[in-house]
Amino acid sequence: NYVIEKEYSERKNEVVNEIEVESDTIQIDMYDNGEIDGDIICLFYNKTLVFFNQKLTHKSIKMSLPVDSTLEANELSMFAENLGLIPPNTALVVINDGKKRHELRLSSSLEKNATIRIRKKKK
Repeated sequence: NYVIEKEYSERKNEVVNEIEVESDTIQIDMYDNGEIDGDIICLFYNKTLVFFNQKLTHKSIKMSLPVDSTLEANELSMFAENLGLIPPNTALVVINDGKKRHELRLSSSLEKNATIRIRKKKK
């Protein structure tokens, strides 16, 4: 979606967390954090739109993503399409690499995208 990609690039990417994973693939589960209030998001992975117009609820949005070990860090960014009934747009993200489970809370607004840096552990 060209419009969303343009808006995404105009917002500040704020790195809120950095994690290290061992696997070549990560499993991601996203939920609304706190009250279910109509938050709608897009997800960008390494600046590419991977999820569009997704409403956050108590049910998980699931996806698997490859970890590019040639990059210094992979970036997962949450773009707020709206702020729901209770601003800002918030999500609970659970990242599992098969060995470790990371629970992270993200908060995005119409000015900034919440970003997680994901690094592949060096062997």
